[in-house]
Amino acid sequence: MIIDSFPPSPALSACDSLADIDDLDAFLESKGPLSHFATPPLLAKAVADVQTIEVFDDSDDEYDDYDVDYAHTATLFAGETCNGAIPTACEVDLVYDMLIRAQLPAELLALSYNILRRHATLKSFDSCYAADLLTVSAFALAVTYTSDHPPRSSWWSCFVCNDLWNAADIDRMMLSMLVTLDWSLHSLSSPQAMDRAMSHLVPPKSLPLMTPQKYIEEPQFPPIKLPLNTITIENTSQCWLHDQLTPEDILPWTPMEEAQNKWLPLL
Repeated sequence: MIIDSFPPSPALSACDSLADIDDLDAFLESKGPLSHFATPPLLAKAVADVQTIEVFDDSDDEYDDYDVDYAHTATLFAGETCNGAIPTACEVDLVYDMLIRAQLPAELLALSYNILRRHATLKSFDSCYAADLLTVSAFALAVTYTSDHPPRSSWWSCFVCNDLWNAADIDRMMLSMLVTLDWSLHSLSSPQAMDRAMSHLVPPKSLPLMTPQKYIEEPQFPPIKLPLNTITIENTSQCWLHDQLTPEDILPWTPMEEAQNKWLPLL
């Protein structure tokens, strides 16, 4: 049998108990320093120059310039909840009212639209699923997916739905959407998917119509009357008129002038 033998415990000293010490600071000073060696100096290190650069992420402001047409958006949302049928005017009005009350930014509307479209392809809607319930559940799921502090379902029920649906209905519908979408929800928030959704929600603005330019009338100036050109032939003043090659009433040539005109070219 092997018995482990340990050295005896050291005897108790006055330092083992501090119960009877009234002034602890005076007691520690009386004991002297713990080491007889001086404290070594700190190593000289190069001073680190720390500069803070604030980087702004522009991804949140990417869709701020988009002007969302709520009437057009309500028609698209209601169309995705009718399983291929044409939405009624009442359904479009309900979705439009929720869009106005929710006032979601453009990127959340794009994600909600992607959720409704993917949910429509993966699961056919039953008749009990109303357009406004599907829409507000898509809103709630999009906000919950992108926010760390989403609003409660009671806020969607009271403020957005105007008490048409209670919080339990919205929670059940949102959970059903999440189960149906599963991991595809992550791909719906990709930049490519968001851009495609924005192209549907905010169609490109049509070019302005080309209006015909108005004819600008040139100022009409009165005609300038120039003085008639005159030519003097043998002390007789004759007038040159417009488009006239020779003056009127020109005197006939004399026999000498006529002979000169005939013979001079032959010289």
